[in-house]
Amino acid sequence: MERRALITAEPRSGRARRRWPAVLAASAAVLGCAFVTARVAATDPVGYGLAFWPIASAADEAEDRLMAAVESTARTAAGLAEVPEALGVTGEVEVLSADVRDAGSTDGSVLMRIRFRVQGDGQRCREVMVRGNAEVSSRRVDC
Repeated sequence: MERRALITAEPRSGRARRRWPAVLAASAAVLGCAFVTARVAATDPVGYGLAFWPIASAADEAEDRLMAAVESTARTAAGLAEVPEALGVTGEVEVLSADVRDAGSTDGSVLMRIRFRVQGDGQRCREVMVRGNAEVSSRRVDC
């Protein structure tokens, strides 16, 4: 006599039970890495290009808007030597020092130390490097 039965679920193997701790450990590692990355980015969100909530504060967002204005001014300036003067005209940015190197060549650069007046945080200073091809990079420094 032939017996037929309907199987609705297969019995759980021991392998599936051993997989959960590995999944939980991998998830914890990913969350830990994300937390550490967010903490590092929060030290200078404007420099890392992450000036948005929850990493950046309102003062960081205001500083990012001013840095965007600095970048557009640097790109539209006639030459590297005119960049510090063009920034000083805006009134929102104070150029503390400027060092122009090889202004006439394509390899030239301008290293500036600028100060922003940021609402809620007082003032912030950045070192800004403008290279001959209008590439702008910056980092936060103490005033």
